[in-house]
Amino acid sequence: MKVPPDPPNEQARLRALRNMHVLDTMPEQVYDDLTQLAAYVCETPIALVSLVDENRQWFKSRVGLEVEETTRDESFCAHAVASGEMLLVQDSLADERFADNPLVLSDPNVRFYAGTPLITGEGHALGTVCVIDHIPRDLLPEQIEMLRAIGRQVVTHLELRIAKRAAEQAGGPTSQFMAHVSQSMRESLKSVIGFTDVMLSKTEAETSPLDSAQIESVRGKCEHLLTLVDMVKEQSQLESDSSTLD
Repeated sequence: MKVPPDPPNEQARLRALRNMHVLDTMPEQVYDDLTQLAAYVCETPIALVSLVDENRQWFKSRVGLEVEETTRDESFCAHAVASGEMLLVQDSLADERFADNPLVLSDPNVRFYAGTPLITGEGHALGTVCVIDHIPRDLLPEQIEMLRAIGRQVVTHLELRIAKRAAEQAGGPTSQFMAHVSQSMRESLKSVIGFTDVMLSKTEAETSPLDSAQIESVRGKCEHLLTLVDMVKEQSQLESDSSTLD
């Protein structure tokens, strides 16, 4: 087993992660929804939002996995964090980096892995959104792009967390950072909606009624979120204009 190396900015990366104040927090619906979406889109039994700490990877959200964390040395996600790029492992037993990894040889029996790094605006890879299967396989290009879009959504919510905290501590106006976050969320949501349009355009032979209903549900939630984001952006602009007049 190859132990994942540290990225060059490891100490700054760890500070950024801890400044999020997200490690060991309770589950949150927004992350759980995105994890469920990743598992559904990639058709995998396991999906995770994994944050790579100094000696462990901790799962902010998880589908199909009971444990809350594993060691960093065994972590597939830590390899993605080190490279800062999407990691695709089609068959772990055929990859010398992972063939004798305990996570491969025993529960959860990772044979396939795909993880997109969660890279902040400052360039820190905090963890990944990843999907896992028990059999060798691959992802379609559309699924890879969707996984990246979900990763961007997770980063947006993490950055919203720290920006809101900073604004509250400073006691200043939050309109500027809310406008920025709203724009980032809008772009990510449009990507997800675009993907659902592609899925819904498939023929009936390719998509079952149940699948279509689930995709429609995802699309409806994204459109609702998009409406809320636009409302937040509009309110932020009004607050900014009011502050300027004052």
